[in-house]
Amino acid sequence: MLLRARNGGTCYTNEMYIQAEEMIKKKEAELLKKYNEELEREKLKLQQQFEEDMRRIQKEMKATEEELRKDLERYQQEEAEAEDEMKELKEKMKAFLQQQEEMKKQKEEEQKRQLEEYKAKTERIRYDAEDSIGGVLWKFWAWLTGRIGKWVGY
Repeated sequence: MLLRARNGGTCYTNEMYIQAEEMIKKKEAELLKKYNEELEREKLKLQQQFEEDMRRIQKEMKATEEELRKDLERYQQEEAEAEDEMKELKEKMKAFLQQQEEMKKQKEEEQKRQLEEYKAKTERIRYDAEDSIGGVLWKFWAWLTGRIGKWVGY
């Protein structure tokens, strides 16, 4: 409207068109500059947020990795201790079984020895008893035959 007023209310002139086009280009350049600046600020803000998020994630990952490493070390240590304990228990069990076997052998040998002693004593008692009975019977026989011989006149 201002342009028409300056031209006396008639149509636009080339000069007016060029001025208008320059004003539009200037305004367009300002808006483009403003938009690019805003875009750069937004891009910078997003980049900073991204970098901050990456640092936070890396820190969390590092903490998680450290925690997992410690858990793994603890698990491996517990497993090694359990294996050592199991080995020790197996050794104790083996020693106990060997001791039991040794005690069993000793007991069997002792029982065998006692049985042999019992048999020997029984045999000696039987021999002594037979010898005693035989001796008594022999003496009785000698006495009896002596008496009978006296009666009969031998």
